[in-house]
Amino acid sequence: MKRYFSFVLFYTILSLPLLAGAQETIPVPDTLKTDSTEITIAVPANDTLAADTIIVRPVGGGVYGVTSNYKPSAPGTRVVYSGEIATTPNANIITVLSATNGVVNGNGSLYFRGSRSDEIAYFIDGFNVTEQYTGEIAIPINLAAIEELSVTTGGWGAETGDAMGGLVNFKTKDYTGKFNIFGKWSTEPSRNGNKFETALGGALPFYRNISYLLSAETDNGDDIRPCFMPEKFYIPDPSKDYLWADTLQYSHAEYVATNDDTMGLTDWKGDWADSSDGAWQAEKAERIANGWLRGWKESDAEYLPHSDYNKYRITGKASYKIQPLDAKLSLLGIATRDQQAQYTASFKYNLDGYYSKLQKSHLLGATWTHNIANKINYTLKLSKHHSQTQLGIRDTIAEKNRSWWEDYAFLSDADADGDSMYDAYEGQAYNSGNVDNPYGVTGIFNTYGLARTWEKTFSDYTSGKLDVSSQINEHNKLSGGSELKKYRVYKKNNTLPWDPVPFKEYYDFEPQTRTFYIQDAFIYKNISLMVGLRFDHVDLGDSFNQQYYNWLLDSTITYEKEKNGTSFRANTGYSLTPSTLVTFGYNHYKKLPSWEDFYQEVCTSFLYSVSNLIDYQTTTAYETGIKQQIGNNTSITAIFYYKNINNILQSRSKMDSITGLTYTDYYYGDYGTVKGFELNTDYKTDYFLGQLNYSYSKALSAIKGNDSNNIVMNCNQSGKFNIVTNFYSSDNFGPKVANFHPLANITIGLTNNLGTGFPYTKTDLKGITIGNLNDSLLPSYWYTDLLISKKMNFNKINLSLDLEILNLFNRKNVSGLYSVTGLVNDDGNIISVQDFSSSPIPDSISYTIDENGVPVNIPNPYYSKWRDLNRDGQIDQNEKYLTYVQAWSDYISDPFNPNRVPYDQAYLSPRRFKLALSVSF
Repeated sequence: MKRYFSFVLFYTILSLPLLAGAQETIPVPDTLKTDSTEITIAVPANDTLAADTIIVRPVGGGVYGVTSNYKPSAPGTRVVYSGEIATTPNANIITVLSATNGVVNGNGSLYFRGSRSDEIAYFIDGFNVTEQYTGEIAIPINLAAIEELSVTTGGWGAETGDAMGGLVNFKTKDYTGKFNIFGKWSTEPSRNGNKFETALGGALPFYRNISYLLSAETDNGDDIRPCFMPEKFYIPDPSKDYLWADTLQYSHAEYVATNDDTMGLTDWKGDWADSSDGAWQAEKAERIANGWLRGWKESDAEYLPHSDYNKYRITGKASYKIQPLDAKLSLLGIATRDQQAQYTASFKYNLDGYYSKLQKSHLLGATWTHNIANKINYTLKLSKHHSQTQLGIRDTIAEKNRSWWEDYAFLSDADADGDSMYDAYEGQAYNSGNVDNPYGVTGIFNTYGLARTWEKTFSDYTSGKLDVSSQINEHNKLSGGSELKKYRVYKKNNTLPWDPVPFKEYYDFEPQTRTFYIQDAFIYKNISLMVGLRFDHVDLGDSFNQQYYNWLLDSTITYEKEKNGTSFRANTGYSLTPSTLVTFGYNHYKKLPSWEDFYQEVCTSFLYSVSNLIDYQTTTAYETGIKQQIGNNTSITAIFYYKNINNILQSRSKMDSITGLTYTDYYYGDYGTVKGFELNTDYKTDYFLGQLNYSYSKALSAIKGNDSNNIVMNCNQSGKFNIVTNFYSSDNFGPKVANFHPLANITIGLTNNLGTGFPYTKTDLKGITIGNLNDSLLPSYWYTDLLISKKMNFNKINLSLDLEILNLFNRKNVSGLYSVTGLVNDDGNIISVQDFSSSPIPDSISYTIDENGVPVNIPNPYYSKWRDLNRDGQIDQNEKYLTYVQAWSDYISDPFNPNRVPYDQAYLSPRRFKLALSVSF
């Protein structure tokens, strides 16, 4: 059955008949001014569309690209091209994916149709870039290198495994024509954010069969998590010299009475009391210069401290077309680095003692594609992937000389004396027992010491993959393939680095996986059917250690190191009319738990057990969809789906009946069901693009509540709207002023996002659940993002000026609240004056007496002038109460408090402004 495709730009320039499964390369007319001399159109073997239209239209800066309303028959696939990404406000991977029906953004973690964020697989040019240690994306590729991005939430074939929720595929740009260069600078002045992007490429002028792409991006700023700022926020002020422990020369000395009649510093011995006054003044000045003491002042910054970030991405690609063999060789290299400081309410007055995080990764890949006799083709892929993370405290001294392109300098894990305590952490356990905060209270803020975790991980793999397909006849295309991967999984973790008996975790393993699949695509008249079978095998390796379970007397342990999994896929479609397509899908997916789930319970000092360590998690998905094309401009797609999520690795707390010890038991069990409905409506003309997307879902866990109904999953979002309206003006739009059309070539894009709130569990002040788990909902949210872009052309140089306003109406959309009250800034705790002792806290305390029996006083470490409201030298009961209420209000109203549910952030991002300038030629 033939398929007909038309290329149009206000007029039809070509109609091309293609057989299913065929591939055709056609020249692009010069009038289209594309960045490529040819476009390849491939018709998937399982396609059942009788006709479709590919539209060539301008992409940012006058560079032309190809966009299409053509979609494969898989019911849950969305393709986003570079032009659409360029006109998306706040364009990044998360925002683009979140606009897809069935995808839920839970505070930066993505859930596809109720599946957890670690059940997604990410690919760049067919190479898997999923971080196998955690299941998240490991290589966030720079946007300037992306030609298109496809998001699949259901109905993918047997060639792809190790995913149950969805697939994300990034295709890098192919500059096969003339030389192209693109550059962009964007800034967010209020947060000191600056981003630089560039991409260049083309075919070699002396040998057109070789093409290349080089792309890079840097992104630096002081605010990684924009938030609504509190009314007051305090920051250290080294000019305020008052803190007793750091500013009094004799604070750490011992008083030794002498027989002479003099008093003062001569009777204090040890520490700095033994030094001259000049030496102490020098020490004191150094402490002030290095921020080793803290006075406080109100901040006027628009962002929180310790929220800085540095990022870079580098992509390189080269392709060689070997015409005599009808073959192509492509080489791909990617390197990325993300590092950012972290923030939390309890460390807000000691942020140098709180965490920062570093993530680095790189990918090297080679692809060989060869077509044989126009009916058989094969693809061989070889790749090497590395990703690493580090979480810890930055070395503030080393950081002073670090440049933005260098990695964070973390405190070391060195233990030179072998006492099981990291030397850099020894004696620096964090605590909230001192008064080093703007309120002078104890017990709320960790104002001394270092946060408790030091961690480093590696996740590497080396892979070889072969795919072969054969067009047996016009009705059948048979394909199959195999892949072998060898991993290295490393983790070193210490959650009490200052303790001689810490909680440690260390492992270094080399598991392997092997896969094989076979798939047949059958098309006859208006019916298509694609069926596939996939086989997976995992081997945890000979280094796997089993001895850690021996002491658990209650546990039944099986020590399987290898496991096989089989999954079946079937997708079919029927063309009711040339403009109506109906699809059905039954798919069985399997995925391994993350390596962290496999190995943590056998290599840690925590108490764990498992009933069966290794198994495949499974999801069975049923879905049906209908796509209706209405005229040339409108399409409507409706999808219904149901998913059964089983055999998921879970945990529970248990007590050993013999030893009485409580331990965490890992087990595989039913997880839940998800059912939903998605509606997509697209309307496109030459000057307008409108999209209305709606999704409904109900994700229920296998746990039963008090009313015997299943509990709602944490990621459930029952309703979600995404409304996109883009307006484009033509070259000659509007009045002409001095041979110039100021209103021409302007894009105005509005994106509206509306959705129901996420579930949370109501509790009382003791943390006891009220009602069922996840019975309550956050308020619904709504925000609007605006992008205005003006494009200009000067002697073949294309310029673009962009203005972005995010959260245009500055709405406060609730992200997290307190489970007792259901409020953002009230945790339900009642504080009364009777909670505090009536005994005052004096500014000094008696240390010893002199030879005449006269008391010698020293400063009281629990006194603070910030708490002594009337400055009478003591803190009375009412002052204790008033200052504690102020401090507690500061703590619970902080923009990021871990006691909120389901997320620590109080509100989604406030209104923000971005400016950008891009150039291309």
